[in-house]
Amino acid sequence: MCEIVFGLNPPISEKEGAAPHFSKYPPMKSIFILSDVWCATRCVKKLFCGVFFCFLGSNVLAQQAAILKVSVSDPLAGRYSMGLEKPIAKGLSVAVEWDYLNKEVFLESEHPWYMPLTARKKGFVCEPQVRLYRGEVLSGTYISLGGFFGLAEYTTETGWIDNSDWSSVGVTCHIGHQLRLGRLVLDGYAGCTWADDEYPLPYWESTALFPPPNGLRFSGGLRLGIGKAQ
Repeated sequence: MCEIVFGLNPPISEKEGAAPHFSKYPPMKSIFILSDVWCATRCVKKLFCGVFFCFLGSNVLAQQAAILKVSVSDPLAGRYSMGLEKPIAKGLSVAVEWDYLNKEVFLESEHPWYMPLTARKKGFVCEPQVRLYRGEVLSGTYISLGGFFGLAEYTTETGWIDNSDWSSVGVTCHIGHQLRLGRLVLDGYAGCTWADDEYPLPYWESTALFPPPNGLRFSGGLRLGIGKAQ
């Protein structure tokens, strides 16, 4: 709540040191009421602007036949993803996805001088891909081929890391099905990912066998999107 405080002297009848009562100053009460109304109006305006821009953005995407998506499965692994898919030819589309990493990981080492650490991993991953649909573009069964590049940093409160950087490059191959329900889009996919991860040696992430630190791994998920109604 916003507050506006004015320096007013209390009436002479009040004892010295006693806190003045705002009830004795009707103009003062009005100022506080106007301040609360002004703050509430600002909040309503911000909310209205946010809803307006979301509505405007969805209309623009619908007119351009593009689909804006967010992943509903990645948050389970500490990833928060948003992507955009757009058709470029009959049965063919291109897409790009940005991932924000923010999760707690366990770092271990085979060297006896380096004790295991619990760290916070924060960073970004960019994943462009090409999709080939069996039938109509942006709808039905598809095969996707893509690559990705990621950067992140480890921070910890329980120890010190000489090299705190993480990076990864790799390729993906998925088979999926995209279901269109009006403007709502459900995109489920599964396949494999090959990754080459660079960890802050002598540490690496302990992943309990899934996914492996490097090499070939299973990948899949579910995305929720909005686009032009069919």
